[in-house]
Amino acid sequence: MSLWSVLASLKLTLIGMLALAAGVLISYWDAAASVFWVALPLCLLALNLVTALSVDRRFRRQSGLIVFHLCLLAVLLLAAAGRLSSFKGRVEVTEGQRFDPATVTVVQQGPWHPLKRLGSVDFEQAGIRIEYAPGLRRGATTNTLRLLGEKDRITVFTMGDTRPFKAAGYRFYTTSNKGYAVLLRWSGDDGEIQRGTVHLPSFPFYDWKQLNQWTTPAGTTIDLEYHPDNKAQTENRWVLDSTDTSGALTVILHDQSRHRLQPGQSIRLPSGELHYEGPRMWMGYQIFFDPMLPWLFAAPMIGVLGLAWHYWGKLWSRPLAQSAGAY
Repeated sequence: MSLWSVLASLKLTLIGMLALAAGVLISYWDAAASVFWVALPLCLLALNLVTALSVDRRFRRQSGLIVFHLCLLAVLLLAAAGRLSSFKGRVEVTEGQRFDPATVTVVQQGPWHPLKRLGSVDFEQAGIRIEYAPGLRRGATTNTLRLLGEKDRITVFTMGDTRPFKAAGYRFYTTSNKGYAVLLRWSGDDGEIQRGTVHLPSFPFYDWKQLNQWTTPAGTTIDLEYHPDNKAQTENRWVLDSTDTSGALTVILHDQSRHRLQPGQSIRLPSGELHYEGPRMWMGYQIFFDPMLPWLFAAPMIGVLGLAWHYWGKLWSRPLAQSAGAY
């Protein structure tokens, strides 16, 4: 058999489809799997199809059929290009904090995707509100962002579970991963002052373990335990709202001594002073980028029209059968 016959054969089509199915399963079970598990079988199927179109003249003699197969070829190439340029990531942004691309955890990144593109996304985390039904069943999520527009005009964007935030081709989706953070200020004996937040485990999923470890700029490791006043309600309807954040912070030293701080209070530590400014909330996001999605919608629609055109021509060219008898 010639090389062209091998590339256009149905056996290669079957191999490509099996490889694609395996790649999809691998990507499903491992979100961080390489994009090539799916991109390479798609390229193989595209090569198989374009070779078959060039070898078999029957496709070129039927306009509707050639339109359908060209659209199918476009779907394969667009899907492969989408995987190679795609991006998936996750990030946690604290209330009052500006989005920082450096804090994004990359889950999957195609070789054609420049990570610096995320630098064009700019927003500040504002209010967070999540409604819960009895049994802590998560209901509607209302998440507010502040967007800096032209002429320094600030606009407010409200998103939720079914309405993502879109910017620079990226889609930001809210997740069930959210919780409290404590805002701290460190004043070192050397005159250095630092201010930042320490995130605590997801709330209310880990309402029993609002504990995290932190190392001061002077090198002292301490445990921070937060005690929210807004307790999770399992038997009644309940709302987790960033406007209702209050609670004490317990600082646990290496000798297991415990010091409970209210917002505004401080504690003396080796080589500096730790000031507890108060609690905040943080929201976890999933980030998704695939520039080929609009084209992947258009190509199949045109392909379906081409296939309908082909079968309409087949049926129209046949005369209607005459009935054998009269009614």
